[in-house]
Amino acid sequence: MTRRQKNTEVIRTYDITAHLTLRVAERSRRLPVPPCGSCGDGNYWHVTWPTAVVLARYLAAPARQRTLTGRQVLVLGCGAGLEALVLAKLGARVSVLDHVPAALDLVARNCALNQLVPVTPHLCCWHDLPALAHLPTFDVVIASDVLYNADAAHSVARVLTTTLNRTGTGIVADPRRSFSEGPALFTRLMREHRFQLTSRWVTGTAYGRECRAHVSTLIAPATVRRLPAKGNWSQVPAQAGSSEFLTRERSGLGELFSK
Repeated sequence: MTRRQKNTEVIRTYDITAHLTLRVAERSRRLPVPPCGSCGDGNYWHVTWPTAVVLARYLAAPARQRTLTGRQVLVLGCGAGLEALVLAKLGARVSVLDHVPAALDLVARNCALNQLVPVTPHLCCWHDLPALAHLPTFDVVIASDVLYNADAAHSVARVLTTTLNRTGTGIVADPRRSFSEGPALFTRLMREHRFQLTSRWVTGTAYGRECRAHVSTLIAPATVRRLPAKGNWSQVPAQAGSSEFLTRERSGLGELFSK
């Protein structure tokens, strides 16, 4: 990776595959961002984190390219947008979500920098349940380095259970920091929702160092489990992404994820 600097902007070059190189504008330092009303934090959008580099290369592997072309894909917590750029180059129809307006502006700049049509932005915090209710549904949801605590695990699970189409796919990469309880909790929540889950360690290099990411692939079920007002769990057939599915999921999320 090479870079040059102009004022507070850094342009890095990422070699994703032998045939795909991307230029990504990032910030050399954080800009002041007002605290988010939903999560109170999140000022980590200005650079590309190592896990995002590993995930971007993982997505660009030939075996996965074929499953992403033409699909409606959401990148959760997009930051500078490396994964979104890779997905767009692969032919996916990409949407990005972040609660920092400057992050969405940066992704738009990076699309132009790489001769790509702008992706669809969603200004939204993924901790904000009412806002999530207004999102469209997607075939694939992508996220990297977002399971840093229990609250984040609950919120990422909410996104997947409310925005994925029937048998849609979630791909979540995490560096597995020793202090974080988020990954284990997230896995438990998704299994409770009857998602099919497979995972593997992926090794790569970022910023001249070797780094690893634990990549989980989650397939949404054709049936959903909802928490009734009283009594035990029940399985209710419904198409994920349908109005019936979304109504059931969202009506029970407050109780389910307060456990």
